[in-house]
Amino acid sequence: MSEPIVIHQRFEYQKNVPFHIYNVEVSDHMISEILPHWHEELELVYIYSRDEHYIDGHHISGGPGDLIITNSNAVHKIVSRTDAPLPPDGLLATVVVLNLNFVKSFIPDYGKYIFSNEKKAAPKAIVTLMKRISALSEDFEGEDWRTPQPTAETKSYDYLHGLSLIFDLLCYMCSERLVLRDSVTNINHEKNIERLRGIIQYIEQHYAEPVSEPAVAQKFYFTPTYFSRFFKASVGITFSQYLRTFRAEKAHELLLTTDRSILDIALEVGFQDSRRLSLAFREQYACTPSEFRKTIQK
Repeated sequence: MSEPIVIHQRFEYQKNVPFHIYNVEVSDHMISEILPHWHEELELVYIYSRDEHYIDGHHISGGPGDLIITNSNAVHKIVSRTDAPLPPDGLLATVVVLNLNFVKSFIPDYGKYIFSNEKKAAPKAIVTLMKRISALSEDFEGEDWRTPQPTAETKSYDYLHGLSLIFDLLCYMCSERLVLRDSVTNINHEKNIERLRGIIQYIEQHYAEPVSEPAVAQKFYFTPTYFSRFFKASVGITFSQYLRTFRAEKAHELLLTTDRSILDIALEVGFQDSRRLSLAFREQYACTPSEFRKTIQK
């Protein structure tokens, strides 16, 4: 799946459209995984292929027909399954992002509840609903899917149609997936997730500097051994893998926006040399920085 690398992600909304819809399709040089991040909005991912979700330290395997819900401010990431057969139409998932205030307006005492993924398999009616929502994706996408703009062909009633489908989806979520927060979470777990947010923010701020796992563990009051176990259990990869992937993503941004040399980019994002960048970049994008630059220059 492909998504711009972010840590604390923020969305903008067009007036009277409290949601975003976008389809994730097969493309060249796809990102193999989306690094941990969070945002205020609720995120729903309807899956046509297979992928692995890590949400607030919980690992959820997603398959065709599953609807995975990420609650507000949950630290989450997605890993694509490279061994999964691709759908014939190349569509991997449909993602719906719901404005938190919009959702809260229909759920009294929202803070007492969360949406559960225990019943992740979508019933037939929701499968049909998600396919209809998927078909509306282009009507709500502009140059940047976070700020959807109506096209010349889009009519006002398209938004009403989209809202009607979102209301149907929200009705299902509230009737079948809403549970009391205290029944599925505990204070210690939530404290650890808060520490995880701090670790991720620290990496975003210091990735270009020398960063060592023991130093980060000490900064956040972990023993080195516990930190290693905690981090991998929470996000599905080791700390060193995360840091390497984060730096590769930053290099990807610079390759797209500058003509700087690959060595300069490697040093800018925290690698010691271009060889280490190439290894990390290939691991993430299945090509080297030089190969990627050639494709975008065509």
